Amino acid sequence: MSMIDKNKEYTCLINPNFQLSKQYPKYFELIDELIILFDKIQEGVSRKGIKPSPENLFQVIVLVSGPKTMNSVLSIGHLCDQGLTEDARSVLRKILEVSGTLSYLKKDDEKIEERVKRFFHFGSIENKMSLVLTEKYPERFSEYIVEYFGRKKQEFETAYNYVKQFYPRKNNGDIKGDFHRHWDGKSLTRIILESGMSKELVPFSVFSHSTHFSASDIGSYVNLESGEVYTKHNLDEVPHLLISTLKLSIIIMQFLDLEFNLDFEKPILVLLDKVSIADKRLNS
Repeated sequence: MSMIDKNKEYTCLINPNFQLSKQYPKYFELIDELIILFDKIQEGVSRKGIKPSPENLFQVIVLVSGPKTMNSVLSIGHLCDQGLTEDARSVLRKILEVSGTLSYLKKDDEKIEERVKRFFHFGSIENKMSLVLTEKYPERFSEYIVEYFGRKKQEFETAYNYVKQFYPRKNNGDIKGDFHRHWDGKSLTRIILESGMSKELVPFSVFSHSTHFSASDIGSYVNLESGEVYTKHNLDEVPHLLISTLKLSIIIMQFLDLEFNLDFEKPILVLLDKVSIADKRLNS
């Protein structure tokens, strides 16, 4: 029986005292409009009774992109309101990856089928690579991880042997090395460059700052001359992060609208126009 105390206050749920939505209300209002429109699009998908089909893998990928993006938008909104810009930037990279991937998949009609299959089946490649690592270097992983992959070994091996047909292979039948690291053998930067996305849509900060932990963090968190340690910073980045979130998310909404004939073109364009005006004012 659960003994959870519903009246207990958790330190991790206490928000920093920023509430930047009051400082930048028009950008947060646009995020609200985006979420409301996303909800309507999802309702449109439900009304049409659209269900994932193995015969149309691109539709499956587009369908998944909707809720995944909405979750990220909500996270970015909360993080930006609290001034946690670095973490918001990391989540924004996810939206960039979704929009760039969809654009890349759809860019070349002659290659879309093979690319979609590679993207769709890449999880089996990742499982195989993890299996190889846990078998070769068990000391690097927890007992739980080693046990999990050991238990799943036959399942992962079978799946890998099946999906190999969708990837470029060596003479011995093994998948070529680059396709073990990325589903189309290319970095995210290369995918975006070849996707046809306008360079104005790619947020520079996502690529120019670390998203995990690296040497670039040092100058952002400590002044080596004074010894001062910064715990919170870059609050003026909030409107730029929100604008980038809006622009990239709208691309994903357009894919959903077009792929499933939802007839949301007009409200999407209205929102896009508002975002463009806000972007011009921000950068003027």
